[in-house]
Amino acid sequence: MNGTDIIVYIPDASTAYRNVSHVLAPILSTHALKEGVRISLFDDGIPKKVVAEGILISKDPKEKIINLPLGPDNWLVFLDEATCLNYIFSGIDEDGITIAQAINNFVAWPKVNVIEN
Repeated sequence: MNGTDIIVYIPDASTAYRNVSHVLAPILSTHALKEGVRISLFDDGIPKKVVAEGILISKDPKEKIINLPLGPDNWLVFLDEATCLNYIFSGIDEDGITIAQAINNFVAWPKVNVIEN
């Protein structure tokens, strides 16, 4: 080793897959979602945890919320049910708010953290 080598330890392939499968499921299933469907919203943690539910309103990156476009990484969601009231998330304006504050409002949510109910 010359000081620039990186060592990665993975106990076995089945453990590695099991540890990331919960991350891949939401990512793989988001492409087929249609606007108007009920969705679950995940936090940014690992493992992923459902923090709220709502309705997918728009996947259009040009759609605006608080006068800012959603961009390619976010979807417009109507958040109507909370499972973790105190979870703090950052919208596209970077201001952190709690799920409790966002109930019955439109929010920008990272599309990788969305899955159909």
